Amino acid sequence: MGMVLGRITVETPEYEVIQSSNDYEIRKYAPSVLAEVTYDPSQFDGKKDGGFMVLANYIGALGNPQNTKPEKIAMTAPVITKTGGGSEKIAMTAPVVTKEGSGEGEKMVTMQFVLPAKYKKAEEAP
Repeated sequence: MGMVLGRITVETPEYEVIQSSNDYEIRKYAPSVLAEVTYDPSQFDGKKDGGFMVLANYIGALGNPQNTKPEKIAMTAPVITKTGGGSEKIAMTAPVVTKEGSGEGEKMVTMQFVLPAKYKKAEEAP
């Protein structure tokens, strides 16, 4: 699901490279619609990527989609994870950016799936 021989095989958002060097690339992304879930990692044994299963169920990656239509949605990349400070890569099929936040005294995590480009507005998503 998503990567074959180091090559991403799922839809990724369109972008323009603004600046690049040997170490990094600055990109400008087109607007996208996201599906997101915010949770306390303790709900998933302290794992910051615990929301992945919630979103995978929403798009129907693991069976029948659990959304309002119900409509199966193709997997895309990247998967974005926000937790408070810096960023880190989490081993998955796509790059993940991490940033920490807090809610009611607990460390909260927000994970986002970028939905396919056919969804131009949030209202169009199932």
